[in-house]
Amino acid sequence: MATSRELELQAVRKRDEYRIYINNHIKNVQFVWRNLHAIDKLKSVLTEIHKFTLDEVMNILNTTSSQVMEHDSSKFSKAEFESYRKNFFPIDDAEKEDNVQNFEKAWDHHKNHNMHHWDWWADNGHRETMPISFVLEMCADWIAMSMHFYQEHDNKENAIEWYEKNKHKIKLGKKQEETVIKVLALYYEYYNTDGSTRKL
Repeated sequence: MATSRELELQAVRKRDEYRIYINNHIKNVQFVWRNLHAIDKLKSVLTEIHKFTLDEVMNILNTTSSQVMEHDSSKFSKAEFESYRKNFFPIDDAEKEDNVQNFEKAWDHHKNHNMHHWDWWADNGHRETMPISFVLEMCADWIAMSMHFYQEHDNKENAIEWYEKNKHKIKLGKKQEETVIKVLALYYEYYNTDGSTRKL
């Protein structure tokens, strides 16, 4: 049986691993958003769905860029960090099992402070009014996660395939759903699941 000192050293290593994971995810989200933002057709896709003016589209893109720079920063907070670490980077199964209630509280804190999560909008009866800047950040988040699983776990599933499997439990407004479908399709016209540029 491990001593308290050994357990603390294991926890320190797991915290370091989790910090690396968070930082890599944030970098991936920012990488995906830069790629998506650079696709000129994105402006016409948003205009077609929402009847935005060009000025409105540019404002949304600029707002999304600002949001992405702060993406998931709350994961470093006291309210989230250790509970998330114990859930995704536990020392052992017992630590994860003992952490279930704390993780639920941390997840509630996270979705209430990171508005790119559809859950908050659906839970509060506002899914039809989820701003498109958050929808775009959400798409970048999903694409970044598919990149991670492709690169680290050899999972070839892209964000479109993930969405198709999970859309029955993802509660979006009609326009928000249409945006997700078209933005994900647009991204994969130009980029592969691993983030590399497609040969057009």
